Amino acid sequence: MIYLKFDNELQMKMVLADYMTRKVKITVDEETGERTETKVGPRYFIGPWNSLTHGLKAGEWELWVRGILHAPTGETTTDEEGNTVALTAPLTGFHVDLDPKLGAHDIEGWVEKGFLITPDNPQFRK
Repeated sequence: MIYLKFDNELQMKMVLADYMTRKVKITVDEETGERTETKVGPRYFIGPWNSLTHGLKAGEWELWVRGILHAPTGETTTDEEGNTVALTAPLTGFHVDLDPKLGAHDIEGWVEKGFLITPDNPQFRK
């Protein structure tokens, strides 16, 4: 698993632009029969659910936008029912996990720019 941390969501979308796409609108000229494809709508991440649409093998990569993560502070509180609840605080940055099974990734560039991190306690889906 590759763990990336960005300053914010906008920076993440700029750096990972190659992992994003947009819906395609197809129009056909009635006279010539010429077909035109235009990308429309908001950009979204290519995922295993639509990899085939974009010429990728299913599961070529999987990307999870974690966003702002929270970690235990070591302090606790008590809820309305008397249960002890661990307090958490937000970690800095905007986090993304990327499964590197196949495909090319700009790991060297991410290292140079400080985006690649090694979390203390990684938790990810399989």
